[in-house]
Amino acid sequence: MEIAEQLARLNADISSGVPHLERGRVRGGPRDCHERPRPVIAALARVTPGDIDRAAEALKGAERWRIHTFISTSDIHMADMLR
Repeated sequence: MEIAEQLARLNADISSGVPHLERGRVRGGPRDCHERPRPVIAALARVTPGDIDRAAEALKGAERWRIHTFISTSDIHMADMLR
């Protein structure tokens, strides 16, 4: 929380974690930072509807938020995970 408070004072964006790995919970106490108007609270999500939904749920209540998405592009991931 101390680091998050300092980042908020600097008007820096705060990456809050990976909700799909944390059962929809954002780690590090970023919900407490929602009281500050400036920081953008970001969550990381794979490009699957469930992961994006969990990220949105974890960020609920934030004044300014974003979801960073990513997709696997290696041949193995594209063949096995994405079919």
